[in-house]
Amino acid sequence: MTANAPSHTSTELKVQGPRPTQPVRITEQVWPERVNPVVSICSTSYNNEIFIRQCLDGFLMQETTFPVEILIHDDASTDNTANIIREYEAQYPHIIKPIYQTENQFSKNKHLDVIFNFPRARGEYIALCQGDDYWTAPNKLQTQVDFLESHPDYSGCFHNVNVVYEDGSKSTHPMFGTPMKDKVTIQDLAVANCIPTLSILFRARLFPEFPEWYLRMPIGDWPLHVLNAEHGDIGYINQNFGAYRIHGNSVWSSLSALEMFRKNIQVAEAIDAHLRFRYTRAIRKNIAFWHYGIALNMSKEGVDKGISGHLISSIRNYFFHEEISKRLILVIFIKHAFPVLYMRLKQAQKALRSIHS
Repeated sequence: MTANAPSHTSTELKVQGPRPTQPVRITEQVWPERVNPVVSICSTSYNNEIFIRQCLDGFLMQETTFPVEILIHDDASTDNTANIIREYEAQYPHIIKPIYQTENQFSKNKHLDVIFNFPRARGEYIALCQGDDYWTAPNKLQTQVDFLESHPDYSGCFHNVNVVYEDGSKSTHPMFGTPMKDKVTIQDLAVANCIPTLSILFRARLFPEFPEWYLRMPIGDWPLHVLNAEHGDIGYINQNFGAYRIHGNSVWSSLSALEMFRKNIQVAEAIDAHLRFRYTRAIRKNIAFWHYGIALNMSKEGVDKGISGHLISSIRNYFFHEEISKRLILVIFIKHAFPVLYMRLKQAQKALRSIHS
């Protein structure tokens, strides 16, 4: 199975002639009925009733010289999220185009944007933002479209965002505290994802369909950026245009460290194979660190089963990673693989300390 890229119909029109010289709020724009949007905002939501208004308001406050559509997929929310979206849809039916599921699709391991939003996106560019995040600047989309139109060799662009801790446990801070370089390349993204999902704007239809391996991934944004970056670098705009929430019901930030490490390993290995192992040394270095992290967490939790395998994987992938303690790997391995030997060594160490004291 593959998910096909969207295509235009013959009855749709591109924006003809010069655009307005001054940006206008998208809710106040008037365009011919069949005109194609320049940007498709793709959003997914599930039980986001306390967040969704701020998310939608961030979309609707955008001021642009081009038409925009908002494609939102509600994944059978059990709270009031869908009713709130219906309120906005009733007010702006020419802009907001929702899908309301009656059965949760994410639980069936479906990539919601890829299956439900991207195929109906008509824009030249696609912007992403989940229902629990939000945009904070009315010129976000205009700035990003202007950037891509002046950089035709780039596949996309992104910007800084604030990290907001919903429980107030930490102060809000920029995700990138130090200056980023002005672009990220396929090699950068092969190793790790540095792009906040709510900040990306990318060219639509850069590739005809999503590869089979992508549809099996537990993370959608990182491999998507890799697929786009195969068609051009992704530029960085050094401005802050949004907010990423950390909260207990978030799909990613609510995961345990063990779950994050495991998902990262799965995606990294798939990306490595897709790129024909061109950057395997750098990728394997991170995979080694994640296996090491899993082993450390399992050891702290007193879990024995499987810990030796993660330690061996860490050593096999990149033994000389500067952040991996070789002594600690040896100690954990002996502790869990040879518990009797570990106890005798501990007793011997204790006896030696008592002699020297």
